[in-house]
Amino acid sequence: MKKRFLIAAGLAVAIATAALAQAISTGNEFATQTAGKSVVGTVQMFWNAALGYAQPVSSTTPLPVSAGTGTNLAPFAAYSKATIARPNNTTTYTANTGWNNATSAATGFFSLTTACRVNGGQVLIPRIDIWSSANPATKLTGVVWLFSAVPGTNVSDNATFTIAAADFANLTGSVQGFAFTLGNAQTNSGASNSGASLTGTTFQAQCASGTTTITGMVEVTNAYVPAANEVLTVGVATIGAN
Repeated sequence: MKKRFLIAAGLAVAIATAALAQAISTGNEFATQTAGKSVVGTVQMFWNAALGYAQPVSSTTPLPVSAGTGTNLAPFAAYSKATIARPNNTTTYTANTGWNNATSAATGFFSLTTACRVNGGQVLIPRIDIWSSANPATKLTGVVWLFSAVPGTNVSDNATFTIAAADFANLTGSVQGFAFTLGNAQTNSGASNSGASLTGTTFQAQCASGTTTITGMVEVTNAYVPAANEVLTVGVATIGAN
């Protein structure tokens, strides 16, 4: 009986040793890295059902992962910009008034198209750029307001800036808006344009239902002396969240 037990035990050891040798020989990276060396620690193995034996985990034989029902999304990043040219006058703005394309019945919005991957999608906004075609001594200060739907109430140029209650509910990114002050770091007197980039904080925003557009409005907050037909541009960098 003792002899039979020893024979069975020896056979089991031989089978296990042969299986391990076969597993190691098939893991090329493992075999190469450990040839002639002492292996300290543990070796992660997995059972390869197709081959019928265990294999060491490596870059060439990674752990198998079962396919899920979801879809891996490719990275999405976009930069959307829009412009509004103000009227052909140089009337000084009253603080807290609108920037638009007409002094009455204005129709301008900053329509930031393709800002989202999908209709009504969510995005992260790491940067907002605002720049003007003019570079006066006293620079424009204001607030960019972003909406997840086209506002039902527009604000004409140099008219009191008030967001309707129904539109306020659609503010996105920040319900306090994004305050800015334009500038120009160029020292020569003939430098054109003025601008600002808002960075440092990432905000989450949403595009309008059924579209990939975020809509913007600009409020002028200082007594700004504009140029006739001055063009203001708003640009938004977005990163897809879904």
